[in-house]
Amino acid sequence: MVIMRANAENFVLTANIARKSSRPLIFPTDTIYGIGAPLSSIKANEKIFDIKKRPKTSTFPILAASLKQLEKIVKIEGLTNNKKVFFDENQTMPNTFILEAGCNVEDIYVKNGTIAVRIPVCPWLRLGLELLGEPITATSVNISREEPLNSFSD
Repeated sequence: MVIMRANAENFVLTANIARKSSRPLIFPTDTIYGIGAPLSSIKANEKIFDIKKRPKTSTFPILAASLKQLEKIVKIEGLTNNKKVFFDENQTMPNTFILEAGCNVEDIYVKNGTIAVRIPVCPWLRLGLELLGEPITATSVNISREEPLNSFSD
């Protein structure tokens, strides 16, 4: 497991180490301490299912720096103008959106043709995702169905 301090530079450094070593990382998000891995690291994301004792049918939310970064994994063109406006107006709050998966997305991230996505509110995390150059999975660091861990000491 790779654990990092909360700033964009550390996030990128730690996420790159996690990606190269196929290990998940633990990091603070807008709402919880999360465990995740870059989308390009399938092995690291598979390890998260084992760590959390989570069924592989329960996919993880994905964090992205922007709607532009999400275009690589979701069908943006399928969003109506009203949905795009709603997305734009509500992405500055810790909301998770369920969007139609793109064609080139690994099955591990897709459930019923959709992906759960979030653009973080936290500026350092958003910048870190932009600098990393790819989205990352993020789910609560606790064992599935147990209380979330909300502090570094937990």
